[in-house]
Amino acid sequence: MRLLALLASAWLAPSATHAHEWWLTATPWHASAGDTVELRAWVGTGAVGEPKRFVATRARHLSVRDAARRDLLPVAVDSAATFARIVAADGGGLAFAYESDFARIVLPAAEFEAYLREEGLEPVARIRQRRGQQDRPGRERYARCARAWCAGDSSARVREAAGLTLELVPLHDPTLPGPAAFELRFHGRPLQAALVRLWRRPPRTAAGDSLGVAFQSRTDLDGRVRLPDLGPGRYLASTVFMEPCPDRAEADWQSHWSSFTFERAIAR
Repeated sequence: MRLLALLASAWLAPSATHAHEWWLTATPWHASAGDTVELRAWVGTGAVGEPKRFVATRARHLSVRDAARRDLLPVAVDSAATFARIVAADGGGLAFAYESDFARIVLPAAEFEAYLREEGLEPVARIRQRRGQQDRPGRERYARCARAWCAGDSSARVREAAGLTLELVPLHDPTLPGPAAFELRFHGRPLQAALVRLWRRPPRTAAGDSLGVAFQSRTDLDGRVRLPDLGPGRYLASTVFMEPCPDRAEADWQSHWSSFTFERAIAR
């Protein structure tokens, strides 16, 4: 539990905008048959985070893929700190997935423009400039799409898409040595030119240490991106896609944030 707290407390930095990463953690990160695995959620910036409780009215999807995919929404407890608690039936691993409903926010123009630049959303900034809207507040609604891999010996489980609106889908088990490769899908189709950023928390890093982005790259024409092997530690890959909101009475823009978390253990 101390390691989980270290990962979480090491992922929240001050921000003028809502541009926080949102991710899931599994405790433990590697499970054998009979192990109890807890799933929790965190929000943060600069690789420092604070816990989020499960909010039933915001949850659209909560599932685990072990021997089969199971819907966890019927057993999730509103306001609980733990999103799910699963006893592993085998050593194949557990692939968790979550998607939220939309929340709304309005940001002053300067903050919204800075947020667009920081998150690699230059196309949206160009549209606002072309329309003469760069000095208007940013009216946005956003949703979270997150996955976490509690590793086991069945790579098929982690490579299977969960069906989230925006989803980083591993092309192989990301906990294995070598670069990790993902395909970013939006409504099930590859999404190109999206900025994917990677954070890594090395083993035994002091709690509270803020981490910078370890690597970033945009998806290729097939929606794929390769992330380097930076050694043992806990990894957070994250991206965001923004488009015009179809419900203009509610917001001008809507975004989906996708994250994928996993751990590469120290070789024994």
